[in-house]
Amino acid sequence: MLDIWGVDEQEVFRQAFQNLASRKDIWVKDIFSVLHEAWLRGEIPVDVPDECSPLYVVSNHERFWGSILLADSNVLGLIAEKLGCGFKIFPSSVHELLVLSDDEDAAGGEECMSAMGVALINRTVVDVEERLSNSIYHYDKETGEVSIFEQGEPL
Repeated sequence: MLDIWGVDEQEVFRQAFQNLASRKDIWVKDIFSVLHEAWLRGEIPVDVPDECSPLYVVSNHERFWGSILLADSNVLGLIAEKLGCGFKIFPSSVHELLVLSDDEDAAGGEECMSAMGVALINRTVVDVEERLSNSIYHYDKETGEVSIFEQGEPL
């Protein structure tokens, strides 16, 4: 494919990051709000509690290919600044990421969130072609680095 386009791999990455940097349509909502909106549209059968969740959905406004934001260090830094700490990243699908702050994690918010749980959700809810990873990642606010927090099984 690169030969057909007449570019090398470095040029593809350079252009991809240039396109990413030009996007300013970041969308972050707590998961209860997202689920409540889905209920109002009739997409899910049960409403959720009217409260704020410590788990956030991150995407673009179109909610299409939004997980590319994982590659944007500026976006990750803004999320960490807003949360006041680092955070775990759960690649929900190619369209969105789920984020749980380290503060919530320390308060017991991680109990149901494991790589095994991510794999189960992927197998039962996410279309095969939209699965991103069964692993959980961590963004370190101090270093600005993303690392694998818990390695999941291969897709």
